[in-house]
Amino acid sequence: SDTWKTIPTKGAPSRRAWNTLLWTGKEMLVWGGANATKVLNDGGRYNPATGSWRPISTDGAPSPRGSHVSVWTGKEMIVWGGSAREPGALGDYFENGARYNPEMDTWKPISTINAPKGRVLATAVWTGTEMILWGGVNDAQTGTGNRFVGTGARYNPATDTWTAITTTGAPSPRLTSVVWTGEGLLIFGGYN
Repeated sequence: SDTWKTIPTKGAPSRRAWNTLLWTGKEMLVWGGANATKVLNDGGRYNPATGSWRPISTDGAPSPRGSHVSVWTGKEMIVWGGSAREPGALGDYFENGARYNPEMDTWKPISTINAPKGRVLATAVWTGTEMILWGGVNDAQTGTGNRFVGTGARYNPATDTWTAITTTGAPSPRLTSVVWTGEGLLIFGGYN
């Protein structure tokens, strides 16, 4: 209909940026991010059919972070990476995350074994069986001379395992966008 409708704010999560949004098929999940004074590890669930919000449990949630990635698996939200950087503070680039089940309102940690180098502003997609993430920024890298990350990995929630993806023939390190075609990851453009 090419029209806009305001989302109610009663019961909504606090104001934030650098959070993630996902669509479950019936609810929008808002999680993490930061406001002007701190990073957050909370969020909310918005149901457009009822116009109502419910909070997301913080019990077992990842530590506060922003600029992380998240994907919807069809059953769970996977959250990984990001930073706890607050104004004037040194960055912490997380190499961990968790899985959120909205039906149970519960979190479960994900393995850190073979997890990729921590980063912010990475891109991630869901393939139907795995989360693939690529690129991003890690200002704390040493010896590379480049703050941009040109690596990626696949996370399989069924086995709770990480597998690095090849860098042979990969694009140069950058901030970019990606899509999943059903057969492969497409990357175009970006900034470095």
